[in-house]
Amino acid sequence: MSTNITELYDIPSSIIIFKATFLGTIIVLSLILNTLTLIILHRMRDMNPITRVFLTSMTVTDLCSLGYYFPIFASTVVNRWPFSDQYCTIVAFLTICLGSLYCLNLPLVNFERFIAVTRPFQYTTRLTVTRARATVITLWSVAAFSAIARSLLPYKISYSPHMHGCTVGSQSVGSDIVGTIYTIVLAIIPLCLSIYFFIRLYTVARHHARQIQVQERSCQRNAVQGGSRSELERKTSVTFFLMTVSLVVCMAPKIIVYTYENITAEELNMWFVSIAVVMSALNTIINVIIYYWRTAAFRKAARDIILAQLKRIVRNELV
Repeated sequence: MSTNITELYDIPSSIIIFKATFLGTIIVLSLILNTLTLIILHRMRDMNPITRVFLTSMTVTDLCSLGYYFPIFASTVVNRWPFSDQYCTIVAFLTICLGSLYCLNLPLVNFERFIAVTRPFQYTTRLTVTRARATVITLWSVAAFSAIARSLLPYKISYSPHMHGCTVGSQSVGSDIVGTIYTIVLAIIPLCLSIYFFIRLYTVARHHARQIQVQERSCQRNAVQGGSRSELERKTSVTFFLMTVSLVVCMAPKIIVYTYENITAEELNMWFVSIAVVMSALNTIINVIIYYWRTAAFRKAARDIILAQLKRIVRNELV
């Protein structure tokens, strides 16, 4: 292992201000919103327990990512790496571990919803809470192992001034073939799986909707019951469609940056790189916003917790 930290790099002040402002805001919001989400998921006992397991994994991933984005924010503010070489190594491996977790978590949620919609009578036997927890543990283990396995290959830890972050790269001059393979296997393929599961989920939901329209002509009662179920499936499909699209949109620019620079060993435009970093950080809060917007029970639980805390603060102030 070798560590290469370059301190001097000329970056326009406009890019630094843009990146630092947005990253700082996102980090604060991510800490507040994801902590609140963990509390809500713990208290929402009427939620599907399997969905709760997967959403908890996504939320914990978002919180852990602050250990990656905060150093980038601090480095952006001072326009150099202000921490130790050892912490640069940690951040570099968090890049691999958390990056793969981001892209692997959502396919799990889409797969769970796909089974729930397409195999409703087999859902409780095929997907149990124990299996869901085991799957999440396996997922985190794969992500951790992927980062550790990278250390078994010839590599170097480099501070990338144009990214304001530490990355793992090949020791040889030229393209980083291993890094490209990692990006394809741990990012691009999982994103494609997310899109595939959603398309299948949406197709099945549309098929159910057409069946219900036929039932409406023959039986009013079945229409009411089926319509309610169809609406729930449609709403769930739209919710996870939005989460899938947001993940693809937020992570695609960063994947492009890593893939291009791994293959060509050249740096992309600094504005594009900065926007890519900010968009990937935005993904840590956008799922919370989508789920809050689309789920009434989640909104109610959030309001109850916030109001309870405000009342407690008021009581303490009066005392």
